[in-house]
Amino acid sequence: MKYIFLNIKNFIKNEKFIFIVMVICIFVSAWIMTFSYGLYQNYNSIRIEGETDSKEIITEIVQGEALTKSEVKLYLDSLSDTVLSEMNVIFCSTAFDFEHIDPYFSEKFMKNVMVISRFTVCAGEYQTSSYVADIWKGRSMIKTGRFFTDVEEAEGQNVAMIQDEVLNDPLQRFEYKELLGASDTITLFGEKYYIVGTHSSNGVVVPFLSLPGDALIDSFTLSFENAISRKSYDELKRRAEELLPGKLIFPELPFPDAESIYIYNNIMFISILIAALSVINFAMLYDYIFKKRRRQFAIMRICGCTTIRVWSICLGECCMICVPVFLSGMLTYIPFMHGCLSDIFIYMEDSYTPVIYLAIFIIYLVMLLVIMGTKLLTQINKSLSEAHKKGGQ
Repeated sequence: MKYIFLNIKNFIKNEKFIFIVMVICIFVSAWIMTFSYGLYQNYNSIRIEGETDSKEIITEIVQGEALTKSEVKLYLDSLSDTVLSEMNVIFCSTAFDFEHIDPYFSEKFMKNVMVISRFTVCAGEYQTSSYVADIWKGRSMIKTGRFFTDVEEAEGQNVAMIQDEVLNDPLQRFEYKELLGASDTITLFGEKYYIVGTHSSNGVVVPFLSLPGDALIDSFTLSFENAISRKSYDELKRRAEELLPGKLIFPELPFPDAESIYIYNNIMFISILIAALSVINFAMLYDYIFKKRRRQFAIMRICGCTTIRVWSICLGECCMICVPVFLSGMLTYIPFMHGCLSDIFIYMEDSYTPVIYLAIFIIYLVMLLVIMGTKLLTQINKSLSEAHKKGGQ
């Protein structure tokens, strides 16, 4: 061991430039290998989830096409339970037209009221959106009464929540007098709906299944609790094309493209290749040092030093240089990753564990031992062979 440290000391003293190049090569390799693993795992997480940043799909109804409530229900019923369970709000709206009579001028003209449904579907059962209900309650948007129950939503009961002003503001109540009944009811689509509460939002809110089958849907939006996966998006789009051909346009979401997937899938192979090239580069640089020591090794052999002993000294010297520098590279990478890269690559930080860092180090160490060990053994045997030939002459 003492001889190894002495060799390294002389190496640093006599070959400063080559030693610095070696250190830089090893240090950069540590960064590249560690970063490549994190980058691969970050993208692999995105690829597995296939996620975009979007949590909402606002569909566009093709102009000139009629989308009915029955068609929307048929579409929703065709979706898998997995996709439906990911949604926290399904939003539909339709316009209900009614004839308003101005008593002062005896004029008749058409007015309309926006009728809205916000719900979810779980295991084939239509339910109220707890997400919306919690927001309305938390923000005190329910002025009087209550929100719908799951039973009312599932059975499509004729219950409604209307704007607070419609009941309490004389002018607003007058505007809707043709719809409002004497006993807290409102008439929509020829049916009486019992008013269970008032709110500070827009329109009249009713259970989706209470709408008539031929009601024309003019807005259809799907909101998700988490980022939308490619798998879910593809299913939603495919089912729409099958059941509602030419009626719905889905927005294009920024999912990873095939070229990016190909590139990132090869990152680990690239990092291993770079690590191998780094070790080979180190071996080539060390070869220069080895050749300058041939005379020294010949003297050691004359003094009785075995081939294995010479090999272990050289390999030990390589390890004493590479191991501390490589570990230093990893240790400086860790705070940089936590401080900077984790904000850019959101899955990267979670992909690292002490075991992973150890595995990366072991991969480099094994490559170092295999490549350098093989090359050194070849060089030592070659040097001894050449020495014997010269001795014979």
